[in-house]
Amino acid sequence: MNCKKYGKVGCIILALCFAFMAGRKSMISIPEEDINVEEGGDEKIEEQKSIISIPEENINVEEDSDGKLICGRYEYEIIAQDGTVRILTYLGDESIIFIPTELDGRKISVIGKNAFSRNATVEQVIFPSGITEIEREAFAYCSRLETVILGQELEKIGGRAFAYCPSLTEIRFPEGLKETGGGICAYCPKLEKIYIPESMESIGDKAFEGCSNLKLVYGSSTYAEIYAQQEGLVYVDVNRIEEEGNLVW
Repeated sequence: MNCKKYGKVGCIILALCFAFMAGRKSMISIPEEDINVEEGGDEKIEEQKSIISIPEENINVEEDSDGKLICGRYEYEIIAQDGTVRILTYLGDESIIFIPTELDGRKISVIGKNAFSRNATVEQVIFPSGITEIEREAFAYCSRLETVILGQELEKIGGRAFAYCPSLTEIRFPEGLKETGGGICAYCPKLEKIYIPESMESIGDKAFEGCSNLKLVYGSSTYAEIYAQQEGLVYVDVNRIEEEGNLVW
């Protein structure tokens, strides 16, 4: 080390840095020209050729032990096809959950399999517009879940997505939804009514199996009316409600 070039104080500082870093296996290097070294306030080093290293563990990386990404209360992954986000796990404990539209600047498009499953605190879930798919059993076994407000642009819900939720009383499928998997709300004993939009084309088998209190289907499409008849449920046309008031209801 050239102490004449760096000065006595500079050499001592650099020597201490190199001694402290010795033995580290994982290192990230920073060019020394980005570090301002001064001696007594009089001498500044402008050109430096050596390298000072800092331990990699001092760099904050938002990844868990499995390499999955974490943002706030959500563990997620990036979908390779379009760069949007799939929520993998909810890490919070709120009773009312407002699902965000983005994580780390990327649009959320999918709620992944079992992402909220077996949550014992959530009572209400409010979806934003833009989520296109809810995967299988995403909210299954949520013991206190009462209300689900689904967002626009949702196209598909996987099998048993809201199954075994004993507190769920109503679910309103949004306009734009085309299909649901089987057993979507199976064994939700407090479920009383469902709304089927005009866009719905297919509801999976045994969608409401074990829903002993389910009596009512409301909607405004031929599909909804036929589905209600097949399942032995009362059908109410929402257009008539708007025209004739609560007497129909």
